[in-house]
Amino acid sequence: MKTNGDSENSRKKLVRDQLINKAAELFATRGLSRTTFNEIGQELELSRSALYHYFRNKDEILEALIKDQTVVPTLSMKALIADRSLTPTQRLRRALEMSVERKLTGGARFRVLDQIEFEMPEALAEQHHRSKRAVLDLWTKIIADGIKAGEFRDVDVRMAAFAVIGMANWTAWWYSPDGKKSPEDIAKVIADFGVRGIATSKGDTASSSLQGVQRDLKNALAALERLTP
Repeated sequence: MKTNGDSENSRKKLVRDQLINKAAELFATRGLSRTTFNEIGQELELSRSALYHYFRNKDEILEALIKDQTVVPTLSMKALIADRSLTPTQRLRRALEMSVERKLTGGARFRVLDQIEFEMPEALAEQHHRSKRAVLDLWTKIIADGIKAGEFRDVDVRMAAFAVIGMANWTAWWYSPDGKKSPEDIAKVIADFGVRGIATSKGDTASSSLQGVQRDLKNALAALERLTP
């Protein structure tokens, strides 16, 4: 049974999320420096005094946005890597699915951080960079484990990590909520592309013959065509 305290905490979390979403939208359209703390609250019809109940200033909202988009995914990936019941191939597939779904359901949250990075206060910009480096290290770890297990080809680990990160990130720029496929559908296709790109025959059952490669390319092109609005 929910208590009054539980209901109050749920409402506070809901309003905080709404403020972060609205701030991300305003930062994306106006820029960080041209968006004021009061304007963010006014978008949700909150007075300045009410706004202080959730955040003390604009930088605190920005910090929450950075945490949501970098720190939280880092913790999820660490838990995934720690799950020894999964093979490296399964970890990479799930990591890609989680990454894509998060970006496609987060609205402007992911895209805006790269847009306003040059405007961030120095301490928050460094926090953002540090978090992105931590995420890169985790992707690198998943791929290195796959190479060691013989499931992935002996590729340049950091280059492969940048490739799969870029593949997941780019979906946020072309995805349309009005498109034919859901975020979950797109995540599965992108994850399949990512795994097949570095898998050996041990890690993935796709044929390594010329006919198999041609078939995979045709399937990939057909899948991309179905994903676009």
